[in-house]
Amino acid sequence: MKWACLAACVLAYGLIEASWAEDTQSQDQGQSKRAWLLKKFDANGDGKLDSQERETARKAKILKKFDANGDGTLDQTEKKAAREARQEFQQKNGNQQPGRKKMLDKFDADGDGKLGPEEKKAAKAAKKERVLKNYDANGDGKLDSTERDAARNAYRDRQEERRGRNKNDRE
Repeated sequence: MKWACLAACVLAYGLIEASWAEDTQSQDQGQSKRAWLLKKFDANGDGKLDSQERETARKAKILKKFDANGDGTLDQTEKKAAREARQEFQQKNGNQQPGRKKMLDKFDADGDGKLGPEEKKAAKAAKKERVLKNYDANGDGKLDSTERDAARNAYRDRQEERRGRNKNDRE
């Protein structure tokens, strides 16, 4: 059950990510995607999206994509369309995301098929170490704004490359 929920969240995030691309194209060129998301969904104004705000954003994107009659809710037909889109996505991309499998293979020390609190800490520490190794140009153990920008740009480049590769695979 937990795997299904996690898979649904990963899928929903992917759908949100893809549909936000449409919205962000109509924004001012000077405004970043992050700034746009914060402006639209950061209800408490703390400069970041907490879990409730991310959930609100996720629901808004799903509603925008599947609310065919525009009444602000998903009826049974629209819910069915959303489920079918999720199933189609899973069939095309496999039910388990490759990154998640790699993460479990590497950090699931007890072999229970999920990451416990200590295993999550180890995974986060490894990620932080990898990012610092790759982008901490001055070696001070933290990323300044220039180094963070370089890391973000590299991440975006990898995402675009992967999207382009996936698009070519489907054609």
